[in-house]
Parts: sequence; structure tokens; C-alpha cells
Amino acid sequence: MSSVLARTGRRRQRYENNLRLVSGCIPYRITEDMNDEDHSSSSHIENKIQVLMVSSPDRDDLVFPKGGWEDDETVLEAASREAFEEAGVKGTLRETPLGVWEFRSKSRQKMCSLEGGCKGYMFALQVTQELDTWPEQQNRAREWLSTKDAFRVCRYEWMRRALEQFLRVMASSSDTKDDDGAVGNNAVVVPADEVVVDHDQIMNQMTADLLGETSDDHEHTIGDLTEEPEPCSPRPAMTSTPSTLLRSPLSSSNVGIAKAVTVSDGPSRKSASEVSLSSDTHRAIPFPMEPDAATSTSRRPQLSWVNLSRNLLLAYQSLGVVYGDLSTSPLYVYTSTFLGKLQNHNNEEVIFGAFSLIFWTLTLLPLLKYVFILLSADDNGEGGTFALYSLLCRHAKFSLLPNQQAADEELSAYKYGPSSQVVASTPLKRFLEKHKRLRTALLVVVLLGASMVIGDGVLTPAISVLSSVSGLQVTAEKLTDAELLLLACVILVGLFALQHCGTHRVAFLFAPIVIIWLVSIFSIGLYNTIHWNPAIIRALSPHYIIKFFSATGKDGWISLGGILLSITGTEAMFADLGHFTALSIRIAFAFFVYPCLVVQYMGQAAFLSKHPNSIRYSFYDSIPGPVFWPIFVVATLASIVGSQAVITATFSIIKQCHALGCFPRVKVVHTSKHIYGQIYIPEINWILMILTLAITIGFQDTTLIGNAYGLACMMVMFVTTFLMALVIIFVWQKSVVVAALFLVFFWFIEGVYLSAALMKVPQGGWVPFVLSFIFMIVMYIWHYGTRRKYNYDLHNKVSLKWLLGLGPSLGIVRVPGIGLIYSELATGVPAIFSHFVTNLPAFHNVLVFVCVKSVPVPSVSPEERFLIGRICPRPYRMYRCIVRYGYKDIQRDDGDFENQLIQSIAEFIQMEAVEPQLSSSESSSLDGRMAVISTRTVQSSSSLIATEQEDFGVSDSIQSSKSLTLRSLGPVYDDENPQIRRRQVRFQLPSNPGMDHAVREELMDLIQAKEAGVAYIMGHSYVKARRSSSYFKKLVIDIGYSFLRKNCRGPSVALNIPHISLIEVGMIYYV
Repeated sequence: MSSVLARTGRRRQRYENNLRLVSGCIPYRITEDMNDEDHSSSSHIENKIQVLMVSSPDRDDLVFPKGGWEDDETVLEAASREAFEEAGVKGTLRETPLGVWEFRSKSRQKMCSLEGGCKGYMFALQVTQELDTWPEQQNRAREWLSTKDAFRVCRYEWMRRALEQFLRVMASSSDTKDDDGAVGNNAVVVPADEVVVDHDQIMNQMTADLLGETSDDHEHTIGDLTEEPEPCSPRPAMTSTPSTLLRSPLSSSNVGIAKAVTVSDGPSRKSASEVSLSSDTHRAIPFPMEPDAATSTSRRPQLSWVNLSRNLLLAYQSLGVVYGDLSTSPLYVYTSTFLGKLQNHNNEEVIFGAFSLIFWTLTLLPLLKYVFILLSADDNGEGGTFALYSLLCRHAKFSLLPNQQAADEELSAYKYGPSSQVVASTPLKRFLEKHKRLRTALLVVVLLGASMVIGDGVLTPAISVLSSVSGLQVTAEKLTDAELLLLACVILVGLFALQHCGTHRVAFLFAPIVIIWLVSIFSIGLYNTIHWNPAIIRALSPHYIIKFFSATGKDGWISLGGILLSITGTEAMFADLGHFTALSIRIAFAFFVYPCLVVQYMGQAAFLSKHPNSIRYSFYDSIPGPVFWPIFVVATLASIVGSQAVITATFSIIKQCHALGCFPRVKVVHTSKHIYGQIYIPEINWILMILTLAITIGFQDTTLIGNAYGLACMMVMFVTTFLMALVIIFVWQKSVVVAALFLVFFWFIEGVYLSAALMKVPQGGWVPFVLSFIFMIVMYIWHYGTRRKYNYDLHNKVSLKWLLGLGPSLGIVRVPGIGLIYSELATGVPAIFSHFVTNLPAFHNVLVFVCVKSVPVPSVSPEERFLIGRICPRPYRMYRCIVRYGYKDIQRDDGDFENQLIQSIAEFIQMEAVEPQLSSSESSSLDGRMAVISTRTVQSSSSLIATEQEDFGVSDSIQSSKSLTLRSLGPVYDDENPQIRRRQVRFQLPSNPGMDHAVREELMDLIQAKEAGVAYIMGHSYVKARRSSSYFKKLVIDIGYSFLRKNCRGPSVALNIPHISLIEVGMIYYV
């Protein structure tokens, strides 16, 4: 079943002389090359062409896609939309109509002429793409037929005449080929107000064409050729039809219709706010332009002072968030490199070679790979491992998320990428999509990268703080190792203890601290270079790398585990992309961070070339005496800043894992009202603190911690390179050869470092493997158990026939009130509902099945968050609400969900009222028809009149409840929740004499149910493995998954459901 956003209702329907205007098309494909032989005869054309027809609900005959022409679209756009919605096809639409026919709708024979009389325009559509899912897939089947069979099964006489005209047009067009070529060639963009399009002008043009006055056979290409937004910024929510109007230079200026128009497919043309019905009158614009698309020059990125100043400000802010970890690497790189196998190679040539390795590592990986390549692979402005995986899942069927719908593909953020056009499936893509094990392996690789990032959250604070305070051992008042360890632990405990306050209180200090730090190390590096050994500049040549390995051999290769510490923290440039822009991060690194780090490493190498015995504390020994203490203080502060950034990133990655169904439910606290994405997770914070203290106390040595840290960072880079290669193929749609060159080049470099890091597994390198293994086991068990539980619900859904057999009362007493039944199912009725019906003596008058789901996009705009539909016929008063969130969205408890839900359902009822077929009890479409309801449109709609006042404490459902027991608990609830501020809203129907009686009655029932109170109904489920299951499955489900469910946050807490209004019914799942 498909639940794609489809247009419903007739509020925008065009009429002419009491005739409903209809637009449709005849989708066709050519089975053989018509140029091979003589094709002038009509009979020959019939053998070469197949047409696509669709079934009608509750009928056995077939029709061509057609539907109402609405006032915000052209007749061509209407025809292309109907082809997408009813048949799920895209292609090239011939602009000249086949003809215009007047007919009477068979389903409206007994109604007035406004509904029964129709005027239909038919076009020819050459199909270029068949979609796997389409809006009306549940109710309509499609079938390719020969033209002879199409004549036989076609339902309407006027459609058969259209088919005859279609064959005549095809026969003539095959004799005289169109010399204009593909639509859009040599086309120019013109403003929409220069073109006026209406059906009268189309008729005049069609008549002229049929009379032979024009021989041009222009075509209308269906597809989205609109320019994508810049990779650094999210796609804006559309407020008008995202169409780009093109006029061919060959077209006549006095013809009212544009000769070539490019539109997006079907429902994605409309914003969520336009799908929602409102009483406001909308001005019909034939071809609205996309913002900034009025002229061709407006599409070109212009470097203005405003944009430059904005990016410079963001570059300044990024220094404190992104580069804290990377900039503190000089504290321990040379120490970790030379303490070990290279202690016997402390000569100038080896030190010069080590600096040359550091320089080229910084140049090739952070600068070339991340700054110039990876920052372009953003997901609506977001970066990181899950951003790459999300991009891949949307451009190919790699996702294992169980409750995804085709309607999710209509989100404005879904098709973000260098190209929004869907291309033909490649053999590699089909191979990966076909094998579930390969998709599972891809998920495991992503989880491995995420686990390594979490490992960074443990190791970064330990090595950074321990390295910064180690400077106290080079002073005259030298601290002992125990005192130094105690000081580091105190700083770490304080760092984690202050996490609940959020970083926004001290974030304004982060950038100045890092800037002072970078300027300081740049100055010290420049001083050491000039003062000790200016010849170090020659080591910029890669020739010194060859000398380095010639002198050190295998020892030099093993020492690469220390060299790679110079690029730790590089992943933050990509992971934190969502807070900044790609240009700002590029500016900050290329023009400030990179030069400062290179000069610092150069100066430190110059110092070591003259003082080879100062390896252990090389950074602090290289500081001139008068500035030692200021540099020490700044180094300590910079290490704290770097640690804070990694901890925040760890919270973010766990939040993303949870959104994608790969991590148990945890408490997520939004710590800032002004900075989006600043979150705090208490359970994870204390686990990180315990693990960090254990690492610090257990190793007490930055070299051993560095071995573990370098391995974790290189594993993340290795995974990122692999995912980026897939993005190049499937998202950027480049050649496999290009992706292979990228993969081989960077995997060779990273593989050399990774192999050296693996050699240090016994010397601390085992730590990231253990940490990542633990987190991966947790993630995979949770993901596996969640999918098995969902599949159980999916295959044991309550039969709609059973519900219909119970009648509108469901066989029990229906009492006043609204019952919100939470389920993970996005379609159908969950099995646990039968337990509710059989175990509860009464049920609410209005039932709403609520599904809160995550979609593989960073964020979902409020206009597209709610999907509303109906389950069973109208008397049952049963609805469905799907609430969609992205993996970066925060589910806030603002106390307004109930009110938004009621208003959204009321809007849906109004939408449904203008399409009687949707609410017909005889219709087979009893579940699955969904509509996006915009919360912004709901607020301005006149469907319900809302009067509100702010209420502190007790929820609206408690105050309005008719239960004396429940209302008596109100003061207790107030005492326990004094901070909750909710909106108390009362709804009334507007005085509208023209409102349908059934609609008014249903809206009144909804309002009265809201006044009676709202109850939240959930299943208290236990998941167990079947007795016939394998031992491994029983271990995973009965022990692992059950342990995680018992010890993580309950679903009611995660969904911010008020406990006082919660009803739970137990159920055992045998999976």
C-alpha cells in the first residue's frame, strides 16, 4: 500500500458554464523502433504502441488517468499530476491536446450539473519512468495494453474517441518528425507574469493545430529541472508551485501558451500549506516561479559583502565549536610519535621527515578530502556519518527502517542533492537493493563509524586534559604523577558535571579561547623556526618522507600511529556542518587553522632538531620562558573547549542513532532556546564520565591513550571514505570509475595509517575496539528487536472487515472523549487494538491512531509534520495521525499537541467533505488516504474558532474530564509539575449556513469529545522469542532486548505523554 500525498477535494476545482473541467492523458510507450520500416498505416501504429490504463475503485473496467483541473495549475500540470497520482508514471507530455470532450460523470448521474457535467482535455504522455509507489496504488492497479485491448476494456466512450484521435496523431507525427528537438534546448527563463495561460487559449491553439495551421508538435517535459539550493543551506519550504517556466525561441510571441514548461511531478508541486484547505481565497497563478528564479542571472551565486560578512562571522564562531580538538593536537603529536620505536632515531633528518609527514597528512586529508570534497556532500546542510547514510537511503532503497512510506518521499527535504531527477537504476544499485544482507552490512558499517565517534567522546577529554596539565611537570615546582592525575580527574569531573547547564552560557568564550590559542601557537612556531633552525622549511618537500622511511624502516611505519594524531578532530568539520555553512568552515580552516598548525609543527620540529632530548615534553619545552604560564592557561582552556565540542557531538550522534531506530530511548534535554541542536543526555553523560575517568586512571599516559585515540579517529575516516564513494555514485550520479579513484586514493593513505595504528592494539589500541563493540552490540540488538516487533504488528494487523462487522459502536460502549492510540504502525490497525476492545468496557467516541515516526531527513518542517487520514467510514469516528520528525529534530513538550491535532482533524474533515467518494461507506479506500495538514494553515483556518488562555499546571485533558477521580488528581499533578505551561483552548464552530449537515455533525462530535477529555492509550508490551527460535535469537530477544527495554526510558516518557492521562494494556509479542 502506498500513502503518498495526493490532492483531494474540489475547493480549487475549475468550472466553466457549470461543467467541471477535467484533464487527463494517455500514457504510452513504443515497443519497437518505429524508424525501422514503413509505419504510415494506422494498423502498424497499433502494433508498435502500448498504452497504460488504470483500474477504477469497485469496478472491473479500466480508464486512462484523469482528474479535476484545479485553479492553481495549468491544464498540462493537471494532466501530469493525474498521471503521477493514479498511474505512478512520469514522462514527456505532448503539449497539443488530443481534443476536448464533454461528458457526464457516471458516478454523478443523479446530481446537479455542477457535479455531473464534465469537460475533459486529453493529452498524450510518452512514459519514461514507472515508479514503484504512487499515491493511489492501493486503489488502482495499472496495466499495459495494446491499443486494441484498450478499446475493448475502456470504460468511457469519450476516452475511446480520445484513443482514436491519439492513434491518428501518432501516425501523422511519425511521418513528420518534430525538428525542434528536446524540450528545453536553447530555452531561456522568463518571469511568470509574461505568460497568460487559460483553457480558452489552449482550445484556440488546439483548433489551429488540428486544422493544420501549425505543424510544430511541442512537448511538455515532466520532471524537476529547478536549481537545487546551495549545499551549505537547507532547502527552503516551498510556498508556491516550484515550477520553472521556459519559452522556446521558436515559439510565436502571440500564442498564449508557453511552448515548453518544466514542472515537478505531481504532489511535490504543492507546499503543505496549500494542501490544507483554508477559507482564504487564493489567487490562481498559472506558472508561479520558484523563489529567485525570475531571471537566469538571479540563479548565479553572487559574492556580496553581506554574504561574505555572514560567512566570516560563521567562520569566527566555528573556531570555538569545530576546531577545539584539532587545534590542541600539537600538545602530544611529537611525543606520541617518538616515544617508542623512534627513540633511537632522534636526529635532524628523521625529525624533518616527521614534520614532512605531518604537513602532507594535514594537506591531503583535512584540506583536500574534507574541505574541498566532503563538505559538498551535505544532507540539507547537515553533515556526519548519518547524513551520508541518510542521503544514500533516499537515493536508493538501502534503508532498513520498517515504517517508511512513499509519502515521506514528498517531503521538501527528501530530494535534496545535486540532482533531483530520478535516474534509471544501475546494475550496482539493483544488486545492493536486492540483497538484504548487503544493506544490513552497510548499516553495520555506519554503526561502526558512529560507535567510533562515541569512543572519541571518551578518549578526547582524557588525552586533551592530561596533555594540557602535563606542562606542570616541566616547571620548577614539579608535580608528581599522582598529583597530576588527581588534577586531571578533577577537571574532567567538573567538565561532565556542568554539561546539564548547556554550552550556550559559555559558548561565547569558546571562539576567543581557540583564536588566542591558535595565534599563540603560530607565534611560538614562527619564533622557534627563525630562532632554532630555519632550514626546517625545506622539509615541506615530500622528498624528506622518503628519507624518513629510508632511515627508520619498520620503526618509522609503526610511528605513523603518532603522526595520525595530528588530524584527530578532523571529522568535526563535517559532523558540525549543520551549525554553520560549508564556506565558513572552509574559510576558517584554509586561511587560519591550517597555517597556524603548519607553522606550529614546523617550529616544534625546528626546536627538536636542536634539542632531541626534549621529546617527552616537546611542546612545553619549546615555549619561551616568559610566556610559559599564559600559554599553559590557554592550553588548558583550549583542551576543555575541544573536549566540550566532542562531548556535544557524542550527544548528537546518539540522538541520531535513536531517531533511526538504532539506540534505546534516552532522555534528551534541549539546553538552549536559541541554539538549535544543543542537547544534553543525562544517562550518556555519566557513562562517558565514568569511562573517561577509567581511561585516565588506568593508562596515566598520553602515549597509550593516543594509540587508542588515533585508531578510533582513523576508523571513522575509513568509514566516511567508503560512504562518500557510494554518495559519488548514487547521489552525485558520477561514474563508478570516479568513485573508485576517490576510494582507492584515500583508502591507500588511510590504510597505511590504520595498519600502523593496528600494530599498537596491545599498547592501548584495544580500547576503541572494546568501546565500539559494546555500543554496536547495544545498537544492533535494539534495532533488531525493534524491527522484529514492528514486523509482528505489520503481519498481525486487525482486519478492517472485523471492525466493520462490529459496527460504529465497535461492540462496546462509546463514551464522550478522545482516545489517542499510539502505535508504531503507519498503516493499518495494530493487533493490540483488539486487546483494547476486548479488555476495556468502554471506548471513546473519537479514536485517533497516532504514529510518531522518524524519517531519513535532518528535519521536517512544521508545514509537513502532520499526515491526517480516516480509518473506516465516517460514523466510526476513527482517524489516523502520523507525526513525522527528522533525525535532528527535537520533540518538545510544549503542551500544544492536542490542540494542533484537533484542528488538523477538523481541517481534514473539511477537505474530505468536498470529495464524497472518499467518505463513502461503499468505497474500498477505508484506510490509507492521507493528507498533509499544515500547522500554520490550521492556525489561520476558519474551520474551528479557537479561544485560548495560558494555563499553568494541570493539563487540559484533566481539567475537562468528567471523571471526578481524575479531576481530583489535578492538584497533585500541579504540585508534581509546576513548570509545565499549557494552552487551554476551547473550540467552536463558525456560523456557516452552507456547511454540510454531516460535516457539521462530525465537527460537533469532535469538539464535544475534546471538551470531555483526552486519554492517551498505549500498549505495555513484552517481546519474547518463539519457542522454536534458535538459541542465538532467544539470547538476543529474551535477554538483550528485554534488558534494554526494562532499563531505558519508556515510550510514554519519550513521547512526552502526561502520565495522569495514560492508559496501558499489556500484550506479549512472540517474534
